[in-house]
Amino acid sequence: MKEITVVMPVYKVEKHVSECLDSIINQTFDCFECIIIDDLIDTGSRISSSTKSVLAAGAKKVYVAATHALLSKNATEVL
Repeated sequence: MKEITVVMPVYKVEKHVSECLDSIINQTFDCFECIIIDDLIDTGSRISSSTKSVLAAGAKKVYVAATHALLSKNATEVL
């Protein structure tokens, strides 16, 4: 089976992230990687929870990209 790459932007779509993750989880493919793109990483919680959910859904690899990583609080531990 071919590997599929899912690109998931998470900037200013907090209310839709869980719906997007549910959609990924409910797919029939079992060999995929995910690229999560966020404009701003502050505490790292959104990226961390999204990454954990995608890995739990069976992603083989997860990549994260951010245009502005302004790490605060315990973001380095979270990430």
